[in-house]
Amino acid sequence: MINLEPTVSQLEKLLMENTEASVTYAALECRLAIERICYERLRLAHDYISHDDLRKWQPSDIVKTLIQEVDAKAAETFTLSVAREPFPEGSPPPTREDYDAMEWLPVGTQVGFAPNRLGKLWNGLAKLALHIEIPTSKDATVKQYGDIQAMTSKVKQALANIKRISEGTLMLSGMGEEVSFECSCGSNNKRRLELLKDRQTINCINPDCDES
Repeated sequence: MINLEPTVSQLEKLLMENTEASVTYAALECRLAIERICYERLRLAHDYISHDDLRKWQPSDIVKTLIQEVDAKAAETFTLSVAREPFPEGSPPPTREDYDAMEWLPVGTQVGFAPNRLGKLWNGLAKLALHIEIPTSKDATVKQYGDIQAMTSKVKQALANIKRISEGTLMLSGMGEEVSFECSCGSNNKRRLELLKDRQTINCINPDCDES
């Protein structure tokens, strides 16, 4: 799991300082945190997808690609649990009622997010805080920082999302039946069966291999 607690603490401290410089830095920290959240999911999924199969590098677009290619639940919230006692060997296939009657122990919870919303925050932070406004005339003032109220509002929105995601205790690379093949370079390439498409071409997961 990615540890976001130091980032959350840093962001809260920067907001308490409440200066143009501190809020601008907080905006940058928020952008970096959003990238870490999305790229950590990519890192975990790299057993199932090549870097060359990514169509865009923006954080939200990478997560969308993972949803389409690797794990349909990559950005969903769910809890994984295991039964306290296994079914007796030789017993008939369990029914839904049998599962409902079992005692389940939670293993962990993945906290999801909306990739589009996170992407808009990522872009909005840059627009408000990380670029200087272009002067429209000779009389215009070139400001060093953006509007502190607008920046603070956007940072607080991002912080709320980062805090919520930081509460997750689990990240999976997907579940379900797999198919695999060994590339000529020796790398084992595997994909979730349900997400494969007819006539699909995939690239080898080995970053030093050009085979597809």
